[in-house]
Amino acid sequence: MMRVRWMTVFAAAAGLVGCSTSHGASPSRDAGGDGRTGVDARADHRSPPDTGSRDAGPKDVRAPDASSGGARSKDAAGRDVATREASLPDTGARDARLADAPARDVTPGEGGTHDAASPDASDSGTDGTAPTATLISISPLTLTPPFSTAVHDYYVRCVAGTNTLTVTMTAAPGSTIALQQPTTTPASTAQTTTVAVAENEAVVVGVTTSGVTDPYWVRCLPHDFPTLQMTPHPEAGTPTPGYYLVGNLTVAPGDQGYAVVLDGNGVPVWYHTTVTRGGAVDVENLVPGTISYVADLGPTFGDVTGQFELHDLDAGTTTYVEPSGSPLNEHELRALPNGDYLVFASPIATGVDLTGLDSYGPDADVIGCDIQEVDPTGAEVWLWTGTDHFGAVQDSVWPEAMNIDGTTVVDAFHCNSIDVAPNGDLLVSARQMDSVFMVSRSTGAVLWKMGGATYTVEGAPYITVENDPMTSFRGQHDARLLPEGGVSLFDDQTGTAGPARGVIYSVDVDAGTATMVWQYVGKGTSSAMGSFRVQADGSRVIGWGLNQDGDLAFTELGPDGADLLDFRFPDGTQSYRAIKIPTSAFDIDLLRATAGAD
Repeated sequence: MMRVRWMTVFAAAAGLVGCSTSHGASPSRDAGGDGRTGVDARADHRSPPDTGSRDAGPKDVRAPDASSGGARSKDAAGRDVATREASLPDTGARDARLADAPARDVTPGEGGTHDAASPDASDSGTDGTAPTATLISISPLTLTPPFSTAVHDYYVRCVAGTNTLTVTMTAAPGSTIALQQPTTTPASTAQTTTVAVAENEAVVVGVTTSGVTDPYWVRCLPHDFPTLQMTPHPEAGTPTPGYYLVGNLTVAPGDQGYAVVLDGNGVPVWYHTTVTRGGAVDVENLVPGTISYVADLGPTFGDVTGQFELHDLDAGTTTYVEPSGSPLNEHELRALPNGDYLVFASPIATGVDLTGLDSYGPDADVIGCDIQEVDPTGAEVWLWTGTDHFGAVQDSVWPEAMNIDGTTVVDAFHCNSIDVAPNGDLLVSARQMDSVFMVSRSTGAVLWKMGGATYTVEGAPYITVENDPMTSFRGQHDARLLPEGGVSLFDDQTGTAGPARGVIYSVDVDAGTATMVWQYVGKGTSSAMGSFRVQADGSRVIGWGLNQDGDLAFTELGPDGADLLDFRFPDGTQSYRAIKIPTSAFDIDLLRATAGAD
């Protein structure tokens, strides 16, 4: 694979994802810090390029007609709306509770495949009937999910080196069947053949009817791939077709880190290994045709070099993105329409007076929260410096100390997500502040702050959380603007009685209130990580982070809040986020062809 290196490698590093220990939670993973001392003072911001309406972000919504009455106010993204009860989907502050359902075997076809409900012409015979096989088996390994004519993607768990497999296959009446990979066999109505298959290779069986051939893929997963378990709940409904992007951040003994694209049956139709380091963090589809992630940099910022990787599946190239001149904070990467990227940087400020903050005193080292826009050459285009707007003593609600190269460094802010509003302003989440806040791209000022302490350097308006049975959020991740004017986030409830949840707030900036209108709660708190995204069809995917349910990675809910499916890493690993994208984002054949590629 050709590699395109955009960035000069600096002595950068990051430490990810959140952490504190409580109620028997797993060891802390979210603390961060780096080994740098002495950070040059830089301007708070520089004028951003004029991207105008090209800036990424939620779609704007038309303001209600004046005849509807109601005073004008502003929503979370700063748009004029009429004062109203929250118009977010499924309102009423419903408390949907995670069912303690036992794991069940995957029923083939449930949860969708590659748009299996509406196959395109390439999957159909000339009479409109899709060519089918009535039997495919791979011995001595187990086919997952169990074979069904409607399901075209499977996997087996292979051992290191060469795997000798016996493939038995039978075509439906009127069709023929043949092996297409890793070798070919003549077409017949039924056959059994033995093949040698290496890790990452696939056994491909083609079924032909009236001159049209339909493939069935069986991926030979490598021996160090994490264990997978998808559990659908068909009695609650069926998810819309889509792909799920996850990564095993924590890596079980003997496993490797992988960025993974799952289909609706829990089959990895694409994956890429982190090769030399830990798990895969922040797996997303930010640029059309690409899958991005960053290899886990460890529990601290700044002790290793790290970069985001964007894999262009069609071109076969990899682009690397990192901050300019500062350590990477691996929590977030955002792509802008002008081709630039937003990333967090985590410089360490030395000699900071933390008197009054817990037991800290003068001359402390503090991890910063900077946001950089970098262009395709790696140059810094725009910089926002968090310590110009927040005070560690006044704003940090639960600072954490780390030992980096023998030096105690304080993680006072811990910024962990960025979302871009329609006008280019940035919604930012800071875990150690228990706050989300809006940053002006044009001035760098904090426009408002929600949650945590009321203080900001500018004296920005404070948004008070209302109608929330948990009072407010704690240790949150993945704050996102919603088209209806609200904010969604994953609330870890770290250090509390919990439980963790996906939650939606209707935000009225002028009134200074954020009203909780929906939540779905889990079984316990999360000591780190997590995500919550509302899909266009109203369904919702919650990534549970480092949660007390152990191996539960994500849950998908229907628009009515019903649990449609759960996905687990049964070996006890966890995923930083879980993102669902439509099947139209990628050609299934391209995913198959590039899965496991170097």
